[in-house]
Amino acid sequence: MIFFIFILPAILLLVSFLMYKRNKENYFLPTFLIPFIEPKLAILPFLITLLGKKKSIFIFISLIPLLIFMKPFWGQTIFIKDYEKRQEVIRNTYLYPNVITARIYQNKVKIITDKFNGNLFALIDPNNYFFAFHPREITQDNQNINKFPFITIIFFIIALFNIEKLKNKKFILITLLASVLSLSVLTNYDRNDFILWVPVSLLILSGYRIFIDSIPKKYIFHSNILIVALSFWELVRVLLTR
Repeated sequence: MIFFIFILPAILLLVSFLMYKRNKENYFLPTFLIPFIEPKLAILPFLITLLGKKKSIFIFISLIPLLIFMKPFWGQTIFIKDYEKRQEVIRNTYLYPNVITARIYQNKVKIITDKFNGNLFALIDPNNYFFAFHPREITQDNQNINKFPFITIIFFIIALFNIEKLKNKKFILITLLASVLSLSVLTNYDRNDFILWVPVSLLILSGYRIFIDSIPKKYIFHSNILIVALSFWELVRVLLTR
């Protein structure tokens, strides 16, 4: 049941993608239901609608779930007061020669920006998705698990280098950016980052298609066998080590 709560937002985002594929202009509407399942993602529909440059009425409507779940959402963000971090800032101010310099480099805003940057760089780190953050597993509350077989990083990189050619480029970029920003403002994004499964998977599949189209047909079968074999071995290894 708990796992279903984390996977359902990704399913709704997948429904949005299927609507997008059918050229439905209002493909983003299923995302409005995500906050009702997971309030921590309450800002996601607004970001997707805003980045998609939709009509003002839709942007306004996308704010309704955020307003409804503002209290539970806000309470789990990096914007809430952190007593320990504030005390650390106060202690560090004594390390500077004067008050002005201390306030520039050690202030309450820096607490928030440091947390945001920490989340952001972790979420855009390829190691997060293909190597479980190895060799520098992060120390915050995170499972550090493999999200995709390591072999698929090849297709991920191919897609990034050919981003302009991707058929579903608009949807991928909007949902990827909106999801990363939404997760970056959370105190703990672990498990909720499953929402990224959709745009990252689409990037991998797009890169795979480009790869297959670029090699001789006689090597396609052997390439697929190698990919499946390595992916299966990775799955077995993960299951045995957990």
